[in-house]
Amino acid sequence: MNASAFVVTPKGSPGTLLDTAHALGFEAALPFRSVAAAERQAMRTPLVFFLFDAGADPRGHAAIASSIRASSHPAIRFAPLICFTREPSRELVHACINMGFDDVITLPCSRPRLQQRLARQLGSTCHYYETPSYFGPDRRNRLNDSSDHTGRGSGGPFRRYEIVRSALTGVRLVTDEQQVVL
Repeated sequence: MNASAFVVTPKGSPGTLLDTAHALGFEAALPFRSVAAAERQAMRTPLVFFLFDAGADPRGHAAIASSIRASSHPAIRFAPLICFTREPSRELVHACINMGFDDVITLPCSRPRLQQRLARQLGSTCHYYETPSYFGPDRRNRLNDSSDHTGRGSGGPFRRYEIVRSALTGVRLVTDEQQVVL
């Protein structure tokens, strides 16, 4: 695959997730060091994935996820953020969604299934939203418990992006619209 993977782990030791990234066929699989390093890598491979090991608490990755989403480089800003966990919980999934992750994958998972899940990030239109407190994929259909509105806006300005990701061409921004909901 003409894409790179940066592995983000709780203690900075990439371990088995880095081995998994190599096995999945990423052109480059590297431990995450900085957004600047990821931006440089995006000049070599058109698409970059960020693979996060949830560890005990994925909220420990919030600063890194936020810095990725704040990048001025579209290949990084709109890169797929994938969280890997061995013990999924509703709280973990909601935390990841609220941090702008694209997917949460439970391990162990077969290589074909992992490849299928990663391939979902490619070739189709994705909608991203930016509000004062959130930047990431459209999450409205992922938080369907009407009693939990944590972190959801109640109106006001937002930006809606439509993107398409490709392993050949990277991230293509299709639309960028400023919206105001009253």
